Amino acid sequence: MRVRASVVTSVGTVAFRSALEHRRALILEAEDVDWDQIHPDWRGRYESYYRRSFRSGAAALIVCDLPSKYVGSCFASVQDDFRGFVLGEGTGYVNGVYVLPDFRRNQIGSALIATAIKWLNARGCRLVRLYAANGSTAFYRRLGFEAIPVLEYGYHQQ
Repeated sequence: MRVRASVVTSVGTVAFRSALEHRRALILEAEDVDWDQIHPDWRGRYESYYRRSFRSGAAALIVCDLPSKYVGSCFASVQDDFRGFVLGEGTGYVNGVYVLPDFRRNQIGSALIATAIKWLNARGCRLVRLYAANGSTAFYRRLGFEAIPVLEYGYHQQ
């Protein structure tokens, strides 16, 4: 299988709609939660978020396709970060990495990540971060990612 990942920067595409379905499948697999049931408006918000991010040049959709369908996708986004901007050491994020189950272990995930990193590096990102789902840490370590100890706090308005 020839693996080729490409960059998409428009929401009105078959690639974007496929990535939307990949995101839903990812959440179902990772969290056993169906966003369509819990957050019925998530698709519109998702599209709105990426439309704005694509327009500003801060994000790209990375896809891997075969002649008949898109088999994997992820998003790359440049973090709007004061420290990174001031020091010229931007931070990028890769999220929503998903490969259809029948196509896993064919280097598709690796191609998606490599393309995302290249896209982010071209935009000044020296650090690329992601959140790894349970069971995927070995995959990301093979690609050169390492755990970053971070003390992070959150406040959730009730």
